[in-house]
Amino acid sequence: MPANKQQAAALNEANRVRFNAADVKREVRDGRLLLGDAVFDDRAQSIVLRTLLMTPSRVGPVRVDRLLRRLEINGHKRIGDLTDRQRQVVADAA
Repeated sequence: MPANKQQAAALNEANRVRFNAADVKREVRDGRLLLGDAVFDDRAQSIVLRTLLMTPSRVGPVRVDRLLRRLEINGHKRIGDLTDRQRQVVADAA
């Protein structure tokens, strides 16, 4: 149990962020959300770009790494750390 209210609030916020990220990945995997739209989704801010790009079926690490190399974007960045230009480039390529 958390020792104080601030710690409990931090845990609740961390859980909310994780659940939102999982929801986005689930929606992309199930085809309810396009990958290009997921890059601009506020719930995806904490997801690592490479992880999000590998979410759809039949997309593996080799395909994702080739795409990232071609786009000249570091796949280890979180979606929230991408510039608007980088997000648009990823959305256009997805």
